[in-house]
Amino acid sequence: MTSCFFSQAATRTPWWLVPCVWLPLAAYTLCLGVHTGINSGFTSSLALTFGYDDEGAFGYWFGISVWLLSAMTTWCAGYWFWGVLEYTFHRFAFHVAPCSYWGITAHFLMHGCHHKAPLDGLRLVFPPTASAPIIFGFWKVFKYVVGGYLGCGDAAATLFWSGCLAGYVAYDCTHYFLHHWEFEPRKEGRRGGSLTSAVSQWYTGTLRKARSTHMAHHYDDSDTSFGITSGVFDRVFGTAPKKPKAKTT
Repeated sequence: MTSCFFSQAATRTPWWLVPCVWLPLAAYTLCLGVHTGINSGFTSSLALTFGYDDEGAFGYWFGISVWLLSAMTTWCAGYWFWGVLEYTFHRFAFHVAPCSYWGITAHFLMHGCHHKAPLDGLRLVFPPTASAPIIFGFWKVFKYVVGGYLGCGDAAATLFWSGCLAGYVAYDCTHYFLHHWEFEPRKEGRRGGSLTSAVSQWYTGTLRKARSTHMAHHYDDSDTSFGITSGVFDRVFGTAPKKPKAKTT
C-alpha cells in the first residue's frame, strides 16, 4: 500500500513544473553552445574557409555571423528532432502491450493512467524526476553522435540538445493545454487589427485541429494520432486518423 501511494504520487505533476525546471537549462545550454563555438576558434576557421583574413575585423565578424547562423540552424534541427522522438516514444514505448506484472505496472504509471483518466490535470506531463535520466541520457548520445561521430564538435552537440529539450517542453505544455485549454477560435479571431486577427485565427485554428486529432486518439482509435506537436510523422507513417466517409442517401 505504501509503495503504491508513493508511485502514484510520483506520477502526478503540475504542468508548470516542466517549463520551470527545463527551460532555464535549455536557455543556458543554448548560450553555452554559442559561447563555446565562439571561444573555440571555430569562427576564425569559418572566416578563413570563406577566404577572409582571420586578422581583419571584417573576417572576424563574418565568422561570427556565419557561426550564429549555423548555431541557430543546429538548434532548430534539435527542436525538429524532438518530433521524431515524440512520435517514436508515443507509438513504440507508450503503446506497447507488456506481459509481466512489473511491465504492466510501469506502463500504467507511465502512460496507461493518462488514457484511463485523460482529464486528470496532474497526469498530463512527465515528472522531472522520471524524465531526467532520459533527458541526460540523450545528452550523452548527442555528444557522442553529433559531437564525435559526425565530427560537429561539442558546441553543435550542446545546441542540438538544447533545441531538443525545448521541443520536449513545448510537447508537454501543448499536451496539457490540448486537454484543458478552453478557447473559441471565432471570438479570438475578431480581436485586434487584420494582422492580429489573421495570426489569432491561424493559431487557434491549429490548436483546435490538434485537439480534435488528439481527442480522436483517446476516444476513437488509440492506434492513430501519435504526434502531439505535429502531425507530420503520422501522415508519413500512415497513422493519421482517417477522415469519416461521407454518408450517401
